[in-house]
Amino acid sequence: MDSITAKIGALAAQLILASACLSQEQAAAENTGITVFPASFYADGEPVSAMDVINRTPGFIFERGNNDMRGLESAAGNVLIDGRWPTIKANTLQEVLTAIPFAVIEQVEVIRADAADFDTMGRQVVVNVVRKAGGKSTLITEAAVKKYTDNDRGLGGTARAEYSRSSGRFNFDASLVYENEQFEWGTGEGPYTLTAVDPESSLSGRFDIDDWDRSVHATASGNYAWDRFDLGLNLTVKSSTLLLDRLGDYETAGGEPYAQVVDIERGNDVFEVGSDIAINLAGNRRLNAKLLHRMESLGSDSYLQVGSLETLADDDFDWTETAARAIYRWDLSAPLSLEFGAEAAFNELDSLVEVSVGDAPLELPNDNVTVQEDRYQAFAKAIFRARPNLSFEAGLAFEHSALEQRGDANLSKHFDYLKPRLTATWSINSVTDVRLRVEKVVGQLDFYSFAASPNLEWDILAAGNADLEPEESAEYELQFERRFWGRGSAILTYTRYQYDNALDFVPVGLGFDARGNAGSAARGRWILATNFPLDPLGWKGATWRSRTVHFDSRVTDPFTGESRRQSRRDSFVGFIGLTWELPRWNSVVGLDGFIGFQERVWRISEERLIREKPLPMNIWWDRTFGEDLSVRFEIMNFTPARRTRIREIYGDGRAGGAITAVEERKTEQAMHFMLRLRKRF
Repeated sequence: MDSITAKIGALAAQLILASACLSQEQAAAENTGITVFPASFYADGEPVSAMDVINRTPGFIFERGNNDMRGLESAAGNVLIDGRWPTIKANTLQEVLTAIPFAVIEQVEVIRADAADFDTMGRQVVVNVVRKAGGKSTLITEAAVKKYTDNDRGLGGTARAEYSRSSGRFNFDASLVYENEQFEWGTGEGPYTLTAVDPESSLSGRFDIDDWDRSVHATASGNYAWDRFDLGLNLTVKSSTLLLDRLGDYETAGGEPYAQVVDIERGNDVFEVGSDIAINLAGNRRLNAKLLHRMESLGSDSYLQVGSLETLADDDFDWTETAARAIYRWDLSAPLSLEFGAEAAFNELDSLVEVSVGDAPLELPNDNVTVQEDRYQAFAKAIFRARPNLSFEAGLAFEHSALEQRGDANLSKHFDYLKPRLTATWSINSVTDVRLRVEKVVGQLDFYSFAASPNLEWDILAAGNADLEPEESAEYELQFERRFWGRGSAILTYTRYQYDNALDFVPVGLGFDARGNAGSAARGRWILATNFPLDPLGWKGATWRSRTVHFDSRVTDPFTGESRRQSRRDSFVGFIGLTWELPRWNSVVGLDGFIGFQERVWRISEERLIREKPLPMNIWWDRTFGEDLSVRFEIMNFTPARRTRIREIYGDGRAGGAITAVEERKTEQAMHFMLRLRKRF
């Protein structure tokens, strides 16, 4: 794994050095801090949606955001649409961008924070997708069929309809999506072994994982622009059901049959409404406000059979959120801008968990709890452009939150934090940027960590932790970006985190664990993202893309007192992609896939490792027929996706106990096929 990362890094470094000797002919128009890519820049690649365009934009690392984060700034990604942040959480940013057809895109702007005249939500580089103006309507329909070779259902697919209307000052978009397909994470089959100290407890055999996901969601959004006032509204409704089936057909060391069955049905319903308001108070002063209200219901019915022992679990979670954000920007002069703002978020989670083992009820810590949080933040920042190629941003935020729990735990807490931030951007020349960020960050508490959460697919009953406090970190980040060969770029980023109240698994109650505060911790993260054409190397129309992320962290184990990595802080993940544009045949072919994934988790009575071997690849072919019809044929898992899960189990707990069993499960996901048709009217 490390050798792969090293090879990719070395290759990128060689290309960067080589590019320094080449003439730099940028394919995009450049202003200070803003690079504009017209739609024609992407046309030969036959893109279908805005998401395709984002993936092919050099000098940009896409951040999808995190819709599970409360509030607006913390959840945002780094892509705007027509200069507006999508005020939506029910759909992911990828889903929002996928719903925008390429045919309506005018241009894409890569904008440095110091050059932006809008709220960048703390991001140093953002992309703005600009759609075409003028009166025009576009209707797009899409249907995809998937053929599976390792799933009992055999066939799956998706259907979607997207409508877009632009008429002078008014824009309207709507989409309806239905999905009925295999859930990719972990689906497959393979060998299973449980090697126990007591040979009579050992097991071996094969298991089969058959997961299925059904969902439907509808979104409508629109905005109207007056001379100095702009109002946007959006509405989203989403419903999904996830079916997880696990079947283990094992034998004991003595040859006796031993079955393990997991059957889980998990439902999720979301309703969301949002609004965005922009007011031009004067030529150099602007006010922007955002509002969001969200209601979500999540529940599951779980069944686990291990040998002759049966476990049942039912859980219901109801979450409501109301968030608002306002920011006032004042451009005092060309070199200096000021911003003042505030954000408030009000959240409430009601949870009820019921578990029975062998027909006997089992009480978990915090299995019936209501959590309420009111959080307020005020902030101010100054942007100073010392020179056309050098800028600084200094800011200070104050956060206050009040947390209250009722039910199994009754307590209230208040937290106050000062959060300074400093960034600097230096454009060494027209193709090289260096960025620095120093910031204090206060993490958000995962509401679900307060409540008990049975996870029968892992055979784990996790407690809730009423004594959680936010994770605090001092973050130091250095980023180097180099653009070359017109369409190429390489971005290397290192971020160092110094944590207080670091989150990990900690003991709760008798024999249980939960997410909790584990004291101080340190973490480092390297990201290398490359995007470069292979034309200068003789392969006309081909483009290579990659992204590799390597983590390292240290924390004191709450159970053993030893130093180790943080749980759930992935140690490595990587992605590669290759596209080849063939305009003569109106086609693009490509391959992409993950080159690795590794994660470790340390719990009260087990150590778990999940690892994917490199190169589960997908290959695809896009073909357009005229301007209105496109077809994609894709072979997924052209090289098999292999995943290994190893659990070292400690019968008396890891705190001084010994390993009593080692469980190993190897999953291989078979090849499957997709045919997609997309028609524009």
